[in-house]
Amino acid sequence: MIHLDHLLSATNGVLRYQGQQGVFDAFSHDTRQLIPGEMFVAVRGGYSDGHDYLLDALQRGAAGLLVEARAIKTTTTCSGYRSRLAAWKSITSMLYWS
Repeated sequence: MIHLDHLLSATNGVLRYQGQQGVFDAFSHDTRQLIPGEMFVAVRGGYSDGHDYLLDALQRGAAGLLVEARAIKTTTTCSGYRSRLAAWKSITSMLYWS
């Protein structure tokens, strides 16, 4: 389980919009594999940018969005982070070592 307050602390994130969910079963960075209720993590890659799929993630049932230095108006929990590398390091250490 991923608690929103732990995620915010680990990523130095800022909660932009509080949705209804404060605990998430899992993360997904691929909207094609997203299970409703998961948090979608928007990752910028060499070939695509996860931020381009935020609306798709919401339509597929994402309960939260972890985005880089952007926020959108939504009723879904939305958290922003400054550095994707630092955020991923924090997230993976939180998931595997907590």
